[in-house]
Amino acid sequence: MSTDPTARSGSFAGLGPVIEALVYLQATYPHLPAPYITAYSTGAAVDLALDAPAEFEEWRVALQIPPHSVELHAFGGHVWLTADTTVRGVPVHLAGDEIPLTAEQARTPQPRPEDPALPGATEAIEPAGGAR
Repeated sequence: MSTDPTARSGSFAGLGPVIEALVYLQATYPHLPAPYITAYSTGAAVDLALDAPAEFEEWRVALQIPPHSVELHAFGGHVWLTADTTVRGVPVHLAGDEIPLTAEQARTPQPRPEDPALPGATEAIEPAGGAR
């Protein structure tokens, strides 16, 4: 890792797409819980971290992230959810904490119900608060 401050890749101008995506999210979903936001100038990406599973779920539904895309993680005594999507061309990583499981429970494989085999059926996800 370089200690030269001029060696940093990215510039504040490079955050334009990230800022645009955040402004879009704020304007489109003002009713959703406020996340902790980390914006990355290198790679132009955003992390949205939420304090509770219900908050995570509100954002997941609003961003139309399919439930099967959500991952459960466990490390030590900490358990959290993650999901990824793209907003206005910017990668967005959603994370939700305070999952009511022990790390051991989270690591134990659970059987997944089979998806219904209905020809032509699609899963409709309604955004929270009726916003689209």
